[in-house]
Amino acid sequence: MDYYANTLHGMQFLLQQCGKDRYANIIGQLLADYTKNNAVDGLAFAFSPGGSMSGLSFDAADFHSEQQLMWIRQLFEALKAMAVQLALFILHRHTVDIDFIRKHFGRFTEVIHASYCSDCHKHYVTSADIDEYISPEIISQKIVDGLEHGNLNENIAAIVEMTAPEIERRRRSVRRRLSNSQVAIVDHSASSVCLLCGSNHIKSCRLLKSLKKNIFIPLNQ
Repeated sequence: MDYYANTLHGMQFLLQQCGKDRYANIIGQLLADYTKNNAVDGLAFAFSPGGSMSGLSFDAADFHSEQQLMWIRQLFEALKAMAVQLALFILHRHTVDIDFIRKHFGRFTEVIHASYCSDCHKHYVTSADIDEYISPEIISQKIVDGLEHGNLNENIAAIVEMTAPEIERRRRSVRRRLSNSQVAIVDHSASSVCLLCGSNHIKSCRLLKSLKKNIFIPLNQ
């Protein structure tokens, strides 16, 4: 299976789904160059400063919510990272299989962004913080699964529409862990006032996923 060509197809499909036809056509030309001449060097040039893809942006006005925008941005960046890495393998004549890709592709984190009150020490996490925490792993898995099973566009659409069952499943899992940690979850942007004591001494922090218990551990405060 040609993982590079399929990844370019996925990028083109995503751009079409987002109404970015101009940039979808550029990816289509890169795909045509690869299919005809096995050329992959144009990808790096396209995404370089001043390149044909450098003006691409995803704007909040085009989507239903800031969270959907975040998922789509991360999805496109993940597809781009996959394509660039596969292009390098092709240039250096390295053959990779799906097990190698699954093992090495992806950017995962055990740390979730949060805020806390420096007076009463109450911690808060927003719905957006949760999605930013879970999205890298879900997106990576959906891309690799799509390449393996030949349904990458279907998986991309599930992320764009935010209907992938993994999203809500992982949200529930993280919410349980936060609840066990006595961390409040707010479904809006971070407040500048503590909802517990009313203090305005709110600071940013990070919470680390515990390996031993189903909790998060506060860091850097």
